[in-house]
Amino acid sequence: MNIFNPQLCISKELTNSWAAHIESLTPNKVPIEILEGVPRLKLVHSASAPENWFAIAIPLSPTWAPQDLQPYRSLCFTIVAAEGSGGVVRLEDGAGSESLDFNFSSLLKGEGEEASIEIPLGDFGESLDITSIKLIKFIGYKNSAFYISQIYASP
Repeated sequence: MNIFNPQLCISKELTNSWAAHIESLTPNKVPIEILEGVPRLKLVHSASAPENWFAIAIPLSPTWAPQDLQPYRSLCFTIVAAEGSGGVVRLEDGAGSESLDFNFSSLLKGEGEEASIEIPLGDFGESLDITSIKLIKFIGYKNSAFYISQIYASP
């Protein structure tokens, strides 16, 4: 299941998204930037933000309707991060229950190097209704900056 994995993208933002405390052209939308020929979500903490964190939410479907992830084994994405960046990813189900946080900070490679992350869905906790997943949330901290691409659920 592809969530964000366009081969070609002329849009400057992900219209089906929500964001807080990031540098953005449109308030509360996630910007898209082409980096090394790949469309990527640009998550850069806004220097003018009153908080020392940022968050984005991406729906699994364009209508924001919950999706069944039972047929899938893991959540995957590719990330390029600035030095010292860190963050977590979590899922939210249709009832609004949030998963455990998965801290991907230790999996990041050096400045500007791409890392492929694969998270078994079971690592998000048992209290989550995996048959009704609505959102993926990325949360950055400590003035982090990273680019995320190729977000998908793997069978």
